[in-house]
Amino acid sequence: MVLLATLSNPCFEVLPIELEREGISYMVDTIRDLSSCFSFDELYLLLGNDAFRDFLKWKEPYKIIEKASIIVGSRGAEDYSYDLKNFIKNFENKIFFLDFPYYPISAKEIRERVKRGLSIKYLVPESVEDYIIKNGIYL
Repeated sequence: MVLLATLSNPCFEVLPIELEREGISYMVDTIRDLSSCFSFDELYLLLGNDAFRDFLKWKEPYKIIEKASIIVGSRGAEDYSYDLKNFIKNFENKIFFLDFPYYPISAKEIRERVKRGLSIKYLVPESVEDYIIKNGIYL
């Protein structure tokens, strides 16, 4: 679906790293793989505010921040836990917040809408919508 969504933009390249990995795929493993395969001056992980709220519950979050800076896209209120606020303070030089117009939709909401039989038109590229419907994804 990422390939379909980015196919028309030559600035994107889709890597099958997570698809080729055996078992459960964790972000820390993807970051390690990217770091060992490519030479980066800087590696950034882009997250929505909703995903960032749970970041400390991810597998090895401190290993992730060691290898990559995090850019958090604002998606509403920043009601962070005490532990996450301390994490932000401790890594203020590696965590950046990006304000952009708030659009109240997330991947989780897309999945829920499909599950409930609601339209996702204009919420994802048309090619991705067609793929989801054709393949019965999220049902």
